[in-house]
Parts: sequence; structure tokens; C-alpha cells
Amino acid sequence: MNFPRINTMTTEMHTGEVQRLRFVLLNGSAAYFLAKDIGSLIGLRADDDGDYRSVLGQFGISFFDAVVSDHTGPIGSHALITEHDYRQLISEAAKRLVTA
Repeated sequence: MNFPRINTMTTEMHTGEVQRLRFVLLNGSAAYFLAKDIGSLIGLRADDDGDYRSVLGQFGISFFDAVVSDHTGPIGSHALITEHDYRQLISEAAKRLVTA
């Protein structure tokens, strides 16, 4: 699947740190987030290719690969997850940190 346009949501934290979440819209309404942004945001370990496919599998998070593009052109294949899966990933990662 190929997504011709990527959107970015930027949040400035009270510490001055800026966080970025990129997403694509499917059928104009359902947001699919780049797992790469979510994984780095919550401190997960990336695969060798910089994405988080194996980590998503370990947490039982479903995803699909898609080529996405920004304003300059295609930025490559990325694992995309739904907003529901994004929230589940954060919850599961937090549980594992507490029990570790």
C-alpha cells in the first residue's frame, strides 16, 4: 500500500523538548501512526532498519507495511499502527517497565 501524503503532529513539552508524531489518514478519517515515531517516543529498541516491527510483534500489536511520502517524496516503507494499537503499545510497554 502506498500513502501519498503524511501528516505531522508536533507537541512542545514544558521542558522545551519537541515531539513529533507522523501519521497518514486512511479514507480521510482513520489515523495510522508510524511505529518508528511511537517506538522512539516511548523508548523502545529499534530493529536494525530503524523501524519497530519485531517489537510490535513481541507486544502483540498488529501493523502493516506501507510506503509513505512527505512533501519531498517517498520516505520509505514503514510499519503503521492504528490509534487504538498505539494506545495499547504504550500501555503494554508501561506494564513491562513496572514489572521489570
